[in-house]
Amino acid sequence: MIAALVPVPGPGAQVFGTDVTYTTGAEFDLGTLVSVNHDAPNDDQLQLDSPTEPFPFINVAASGRGTVVRINTDTGDIVGEYRTAPEGYGLDPSRTTVDLFGNVWTANRGEVSDIGIVPHGSAVKIGLIVGGTRVDQNGVPNVAGGYLAPPFGYNTCVDRNDDGLIRTSMGLLDVLDWVDVTDGSGGADGLVEDADDECILIYQRLPNAEQARHVSVDADNNVWVGGFPFELRYFYKLSGNDGAILDSFNANDIGCGGYGGLVDGNGVLWSIGWGWGDGPLLRYDPATGEGMCVNTFGGYGLGIDTNGYVWASIWENGIAKVSPAGVLEPGFPKSTSPSSSTPTATANPLVLPLARELASFALQAEPLAETPTFWVAPNDEWVQSLDPWTPGATITLTIEDGSGVIYTDSQTAGGDGHFHFGLWGFVDLERGHMVTVSDGTTTKTHTVMDLYVDGVDVLADSVFGRAAAGTEVEVWVHDGGNITTTADGSGNWTADFSGLTDIVYGSDGGSQQRDDDGDSTGVWWATPSVVARPVDDVVESNNGWTPDSTVSLTIEDGSGVVYSDSQTVDSNGHFN
Repeated sequence: MIAALVPVPGPGAQVFGTDVTYTTGAEFDLGTLVSVNHDAPNDDQLQLDSPTEPFPFINVAASGRGTVVRINTDTGDIVGEYRTAPEGYGLDPSRTTVDLFGNVWTANRGEVSDIGIVPHGSAVKIGLIVGGTRVDQNGVPNVAGGYLAPPFGYNTCVDRNDDGLIRTSMGLLDVLDWVDVTDGSGGADGLVEDADDECILIYQRLPNAEQARHVSVDADNNVWVGGFPFELRYFYKLSGNDGAILDSFNANDIGCGGYGGLVDGNGVLWSIGWGWGDGPLLRYDPATGEGMCVNTFGGYGLGIDTNGYVWASIWENGIAKVSPAGVLEPGFPKSTSPSSSTPTATANPLVLPLARELASFALQAEPLAETPTFWVAPNDEWVQSLDPWTPGATITLTIEDGSGVIYTDSQTAGGDGHFHFGLWGFVDLERGHMVTVSDGTTTKTHTVMDLYVDGVDVLADSVFGRAAAGTEVEVWVHDGGNITTTADGSGNWTADFSGLTDIVYGSDGGSQQRDDDGDSTGVWWATPSVVARPVDDVVESNNGWTPDSTVSLTIEDGSGVVYSDSQTVDSNGHFN
């Protein structure tokens, strides 16, 4: 709920740097009333509207464009488009959240670069301005002017150069420059200094929270941001005023979370995982520093109802309901699959197909399989649980090649039955290796499958790769749906997403193959990208390019080409 009076006196009566007491209806009318009123008979006091109303704007992350687009929900007009990082830094915003004053926060999935030797993610805050007059840089009225002159109906943007105007985007495609001078490294605070758009307020870097996605606002108007869920990373609490880091915790110590989430009325942070094995729901209480995982049998989206119960959507057709204390409610999860649901009404046979199409069903509980499963990632070098194993059990991992055992390790399963073995620097997990996992009760072996993602065709909206001839491959685009395809007789497969989603530069996703026991090999993909490091004189791949292809590098200044070179991409799609 937003309830506030924002004092914005009329022309010639603006008050700067002075405390003013407003006591009458006439004085209240000098400001902008947001979900409050002074209607008769109580016209000289403020009272809450019933119902309260938020600001009439929606903020959409244009992931492939590296921007946030703001739309007026009353008129449908696009009123601004804003970069989410300085030039030269990772973009790809995803989740957005709006704070108590109408500012929007988002994190950049594409930010993975190091500061020193530590990988960092990033988050950005964009202010809100309503009203004003479009003018040019001299303050002369011009409907195509790049500046807004007061008086404003509402404003959280900052006049950084003290010219009395706010320079900001006019709408779609009007994305102002953000040349990095000091902003790109973050700092003790994240106050932006370099962006041309004066509505871009905060940009903060997040150590060990690369590819951040989780963004949620608490009751104090501070923001929690968390790193990428496949490799559980840090969460940071950022000051809503200046972006300073106020608190943090390592999600890897708890074992879940990292995708979408929220902060409830008690200040408890909730963060869903993603997909089959990363789905457990994180409940973290900042007041005590204690966290726990709630097994929701997979997860993706998250919401909360008026009684404080948290609802999680499940990747493979389902919902889960969790109490404020973090207990999965009896009868959940429930399937949302039409094959196991009952229509709410059947009187009109013409209405029934539409009802099914809209998934307008009364949900019935469907028992979900709890057989322990795991998956392996040969490119990313890890083995982790998929469906839960025995909570608290000792999990033993054994990896064999044709000559025998090449690696063993053990760890204790979490209270939710999940585990994660990171293999970087210990063993090179390869296709054909036999991976065995045991908790003393259940022992399962999975042979790492011959699954490869070879590339992404942005123009054709497709992902392509290799697998054993005739086998099925599940492929997905994050936030864009999933497809099951079959490798042809030569072992080549293509997942065509045209008509389902638009793959753009900045898109990413994954693929997997399951064996007969439900254990999986997973390979993740992203559209090709490069990182230029001028301080180190290095240009290298960020996300993978076509393996074994030849890449050409050309560098130009204002006079023309100053350098060119070529090299062969390695078998993992990387070059340097």
